[in-house]
Amino acid sequence: TQQLNAIKMIDDKHGYLAGNGGTFYETRDGGRSWFPHSFTTANLRSIASWSGGEKPVTASLLASYNFDETPGSSVYLDTAGASRHGLPGPGSAAPFQSFTAGRFGSGLSFDGTDDYAQLAIYQPPTSFSISLWCNPKNPGTNNQAIIANNDTAGGDRFVFGFYNTGYRIRFMGTNFDIADLRWFGWQHFLITCSYNSTTNQSTVALRRDGTLLGSNAFTGQLTTSTGVRWSLGQQWNGSIGNLVAADFFDGDIDAVHFLDGVATAGQTVLREHNIQSAAVAGDGGRLF
Repeated sequence: TQQLNAIKMIDDKHGYLAGNGGTFYETRDGGRSWFPHSFTTANLRSIASWSGGEKPVTASLLASYNFDETPGSSVYLDTAGASRHGLPGPGSAAPFQSFTAGRFGSGLSFDGTDDYAQLAIYQPPTSFSISLWCNPKNPGTNNQAIIANNDTAGGDRFVFGFYNTGYRIRFMGTNFDIADLRWFGWQHFLITCSYNSTTNQSTVALRRDGTLLGSNAFTGQLTTSTGVRWSLGQQWNGSIGNLVAADFFDGDIDAVHFLDGVATAGQTVLREHNIQSAAVAGDGGRLF
């Protein structure tokens, strides 16, 4: 048993000590004492969305939004260092969305009526990943965009959200629907896109808390708008010069990351805690 004041929490039972090689610990009394944790594949999935085995870190952060700014901030900082900063949704009451208790630190709360946030105008590489945490308040309500990119005429370049009583990924105007909906509670979503130039296809996969929900091969590659920012909590409809916010999301969003290449779910969660490698007590190895 160890008393460790420097433990950084991952959830209400688990944490890590950054100054000790990233060693993981478990508490059984609310943080008053800690025990080195020897993970199994099963509880690695539940804690860090880890898929097991030793994996190299192949995905790097391209843009990262932690939403830990002061409430009322006029900018959401890109902590990846690329200055792809985000903005609150415009309007007389900006920022529309309020800061709330996030998955890590603070996050953004959306009311499902008129709240949204804007990220950067950004073209990801042909193979990329999007990682985010989402706490839906009413996932059974259709037409809720969690993250989206539209063109200046309101066309859908990329949309992920709740549609058709399940999840939907819309990629360059083509839908891919998944019916395995989970109600309420913080959930980690990882969307990966792998482009094959030989077949001119992009294979897009959706994982929730480390579990693959489905994948689909789309023709072509993602080409985002050069004039419209990525959005959180809504997508744009309308026409050139007359874009209208629509499909508002009801719930909380935190820790949104764009990554180069196809990331594993375990990498994205551990990266949020700035753990580049993590020792596993008892097996003499490393997670990655």
